[in-house]
Amino acid sequence: MYPAHISIDPLSSRHRIQTCTEHARSVAALAKDFLSPLELVATGEIAGLLHDLGKYTEEFRTYLDRASRGEKVVRGSVIHTFSGVRYMLEQFHSHDGSLPLGDLASELLAISIGSHHGLLDLWNEYHQGGFDHRLNHQPDYDKRAMEAFHAECASADEVRQLYTQAEREICRFYTQRIGSWKQSYEEVLFALSLLSRLITSAVVDADRTDTRCFMDNQPIPANTLPSWDQCAEQLNAYIGQFPDSTPIQRARSEFSASCAQAADLPPGLYRLDLPTGGGKTLTALRFAILHARRHRMRHVFYVAPLLSILEQNADVIRAAAGDSISVLEHHSNIVRDDMSDEELKQTELLQETWDAPIIITTFVQLLETMFSGKMASVRRFHCLCNSVIIVDEVQSLPPKMLSMFNCAVNFLSQCCGTTIVLCSATQPAFDNRYVQHRMLPSKRLISEELYARYAPLFRRTVIEDAGLCDMDELATSAVSMLDTSGNLLIVCNTKREAAELYQRLADMTPLPLYHLSAGMCMAHRKEVLTELTAALKAGTPLICVSTQVIEAGVDISFGAVIRLSAGLDSIVQSAGRCNRHGEHATPQPVQICHLKNERLGPLREIREAQHALDEMLAEYHRHPAQYHNDLSSDQAVRDYYSALYRHMPIGYSLHCGQ
Repeated sequence: MYPAHISIDPLSSRHRIQTCTEHARSVAALAKDFLSPLELVATGEIAGLLHDLGKYTEEFRTYLDRASRGEKVVRGSVIHTFSGVRYMLEQFHSHDGSLPLGDLASELLAISIGSHHGLLDLWNEYHQGGFDHRLNHQPDYDKRAMEAFHAECASADEVRQLYTQAEREICRFYTQRIGSWKQSYEEVLFALSLLSRLITSAVVDADRTDTRCFMDNQPIPANTLPSWDQCAEQLNAYIGQFPDSTPIQRARSEFSASCAQAADLPPGLYRLDLPTGGGKTLTALRFAILHARRHRMRHVFYVAPLLSILEQNADVIRAAAGDSISVLEHHSNIVRDDMSDEELKQTELLQETWDAPIIITTFVQLLETMFSGKMASVRRFHCLCNSVIIVDEVQSLPPKMLSMFNCAVNFLSQCCGTTIVLCSATQPAFDNRYVQHRMLPSKRLISEELYARYAPLFRRTVIEDAGLCDMDELATSAVSMLDTSGNLLIVCNTKREAAELYQRLADMTPLPLYHLSAGMCMAHRKEVLTELTAALKAGTPLICVSTQVIEAGVDISFGAVIRLSAGLDSIVQSAGRCNRHGEHATPQPVQICHLKNERLGPLREIREAQHALDEMLAEYHRHPAQYHNDLSSDQAVRDYYSALYRHMPIGYSLHCGQ
């Protein structure tokens, strides 16, 4: 009997031992279950079965026994992770120099088994293979482990039969899923790397889940589908309470109803184009929950770029879902003073596993789950499969991540049964011809006809190009605008700009001034926002100087906005803080000011966005009619993104996310 884990009760000093065979069988069953929606059942089972094959030795038994007695042992002094890799390649790889799909299957499984404690750099900067080095490090040890594994856990015939099934599954996945859409050779390799990450994710999650349950003496949790029926009923009842008397309310109701009808569409890639104030969050959530119910999906993700958006919408999502289903928030501000130790422990566990029906998280966490080498991120990757992912304010994606994001979205939507909803008032042209690796075309959830019918209702601002100005001219212009607007928001590109402008205004006017910046802690920002909101409701003339932190996720409305030159998406977001609720009968001004001698330092992405905006503005001034005299028109947005992507550095590809 070879032990995999030993648990010692600190009070009674009683030992509990989990054998390698018990652990291997349990991990195999869990990994099989995790990958079953993708028809990779045997793939998950064999990877889980072989992942700890290297523990079937006297050396590891001694190592674990000494560690359990509290003796000092060198972590990693007994290397068990590559015995299963060696077994896989010796038994099932042809070694003839060709790469048939059978060899592809054995290589993907070998990498997943060898990576369950950490991803491997197959080649270092000197073109030396770390994989081969590990593979040939201890041949005698590996051979003894294989013999003991066959004697105690699984016969050679059982493993071979399981591999034959896994090989068929992986070949079918490659031909029917990865090969189902036109790709470059580079994109095919990228998709295969994500398949490797997917298998590794299932093994890592299964391994850690089984280990934790044994050490805590708890049963393995059942992997059941959420109760989407009850959740859908509560959501529909919640939405049904909203009034439907004004034109804007009726527009929101129709948008929501249209998305509810679209829930029967097959899993895939969709876009939700709605103007600011169109009820985007609840509309997307309604589609996601009804779609998850229709297609028996495991999770609904709501992803946003800013904590301010998450914190505002988390309460809305919880209220809409009711008590029928658990909602997990995963971001840096989730730890609250009112949490007990047990609640905090449970929250941290769920953040590791994403084992909740609805997950609210950041764009950063989504990108790390897709691409980061951290094992906590790899572990969660399989949770993205057979799920609905709402990506709010998707235009905030850093351009350097564009190719990698596009290819990951293609893989998830085409290969993994994942439905992805891209939400934005300024939808990026991810399939633009200037993008090196394009996203597959997405389908609209709101028809163009329905959108066009209500678009005039949401046209509450007029974006104007105010030309060049220096800081003094900007401050003077801001004070003069108060005569007609009553209050004003100025959005700057940097904290330094905002602080300098705030000080100049303080020297010029006795009116109340407010300052918001990413340099302030969250509690301070909330305090200022509370005071600012109260002053606006009271009709107090004021000026707020802010960085981009106010552009999204803040339900606040000003009479006019000045936005220092940036990307058109940022300008439209700033415009969403102007006349937000239609307080003024006529559209209010949003001015674009180009600051002379602006010092942006290392902020290359803002400079690139400014150049793309300038290119679009030049065309707009030559031919305003083709933009319907509207700088926020669909044509303006398309031309802005074309200019941005046309000048994007070549390095923004699958080779480089840096």
